[in-house]
Amino acid sequence: MEYRKVRNLSIEEAAYLGGIVDGEGTIALTSRNKGQNRRLAITVSNTERELLDWILEKVSAGIITTKR
Repeated sequence: MEYRKVRNLSIEEAAYLGGIVDGEGTIALTSRNKGQNRRLAITVSNTERELLDWILEKVSAGIITTKR
């Protein structure tokens, strides 16, 4: 399995992102199918697309999904 490489964050970026995850996020271990190894998932629920785009740009990993 190949892991994605995330970008190194500055202290300020890491602190800001940590505050976002603490206030509006979830950290969990997930698996797609029974019996598979679990993997780390960090999610942020927010309606501000600019903020989500900023997170995606800074971390260089993940996806943005919308609820219908």
